[in-house]
Amino acid sequence: MSIRASIAYLVLALAMKSPQERASTVSIVSRGSRGPAATSSRSKPAFSPSESARRNASRRVVATKLRMVWQIGGDADDTTIMMPLQVRATREHFVVYDAIALRLLGVTPATGKIVWRFGRPGRGPDEFSGVAKVTARREGGTFVVDMSSSRLTLVTEDGKGGERVDYKMGVNPRGVCEAGNSRIQLRATEGKELERTSLSTGRAVAADLPWPELREVPSLARQSKIFEHPKAGVCLVSITYGPMFAILDDSGVRARARWLEEIPMGQAKSLGKGSWEMLPSVKSVQGVTGIGDSFAVLFRGRGPKRGRFVDFYSVTDAAYLFSIELPFAPTDIAYGHGLLVLSGESDDGAPFVRAYSVAPALDGLVRQALTNRAR
Repeated sequence: MSIRASIAYLVLALAMKSPQERASTVSIVSRGSRGPAATSSRSKPAFSPSESARRNASRRVVATKLRMVWQIGGDADDTTIMMPLQVRATREHFVVYDAIALRLLGVTPATGKIVWRFGRPGRGPDEFSGVAKVTARREGGTFVVDMSSSRLTLVTEDGKGGERVDYKMGVNPRGVCEAGNSRIQLRATEGKELERTSLSTGRAVAADLPWPELREVPSLARQSKIFEHPKAGVCLVSITYGPMFAILDDSGVRARARWLEEIPMGQAKSLGKGSWEMLPSVKSVQGVTGIGDSFAVLFRGRGPKRGRFVDFYSVTDAAYLFSIELPFAPTDIAYGHGLLVLSGESDDGAPFVRAYSVAPALDGLVRQALTNRAR
């Protein structure tokens, strides 16, 4: 790929992001032509959290050891992955979304081998122009919400294109999640941002975000994200730049809560004539994955430790359980097949996806935390 093509793809990918996301996204340059790389790292030392993290007063940081099992990319000459912006765990794979190549990669959990690729730049069938969210499906495969093309695409577990839904003008889709017998869609609109569709009847009902106190806040400041937990059959919706989140199930809002660490509500500045500009925010929700009966939440923020803590919240009542510390600040997080997968980039700017085994097992830590709460 030429430098000019790389820059063009980067501009296209960044055009779909919010001002904060554009400001915090690292630059990518052409890296030559070396192909797929899935490398083992058994010889590298395990990571365990710092003493300062263990003494953190607000978080209950559990000591864990992370050992890398495989890695894709991470070499300055490797163009396998140019910008791994999202990672999801599906029934049989890990799926990586490359925001520069505008495609999905299906990865075998045991070895890190890329076994299929789906998508290319464009606005036609099996093409993407501005992906907002990749969501793992309960029955396998993923939903891909393309905000620029205003389209929902189902990608099967083996990397084939399936169902397509073209949204009406003005819907501005941001994400989708399955909760029981419902499909919940998040939209970037002035109101009624959530649309719940019954999978048995096809009936759709629109609703506001589950925080009535935000109705007078400009829509730009209350922009939200939605995340899935296919095994638990629930969804997590959160204010991207704000302190609150909620657990949604098949019947409605199961629980509302605030994050352990207070996140200031995002502020928007009026530019007149109905236009708004988002002001810089200190911290935001970066990524969420389901682990056992919990949501594990990663944040982006400032400071030496920000972006390295993962906080765990119960899917039942949204209560905080515990935290772990990561060896670096990733761009996304996914858990499945007994592995914790993180995307990020090396010190010299080379993007990578890494899979780690974790001891003690994260599922077991969640079960223990829930048992302790019940006593």
